[in-house]
Amino acid sequence: MNLIDQWVGAINRSDAGAVAALFGANALFMGSQPAPLVSRASIEDYYLGIPRGLKVKATLVEAQAPSPDLIVATIAATFSVPDQDERIAMIALAVRRDDEDWLIALYQLRWM
Repeated sequence: MNLIDQWVGAINRSDAGAVAALFGANALFMGSQPAPLVSRASIEDYYLGIPRGLKVKATLVEAQAPSPDLIVATIAATFSVPDQDERIAMIALAVRRDDEDWLIALYQLRWM
């Protein structure tokens, strides 16, 4: 299972801890909040605050590996909450190899 599938699955299960575990210890997270977050704990708090029942679908748009330990990617994501309109976003990711694991180092969401 790839990192994007793990992210989608953890969000769809409302498992904030599992989502945060996909990020590096000092990841830079720029979601829909006004200020960037920098830490796994603050990212977990962010996901604990998302609307109940939130679901996401994601598709890889582009990925490049500028070095053996770094992948930069763009994903298209559709977020849905019961009884609300879907919202579409583009998400830029930088994913780094940390020992044997690949962890998200940068997450930047842009609503479409």
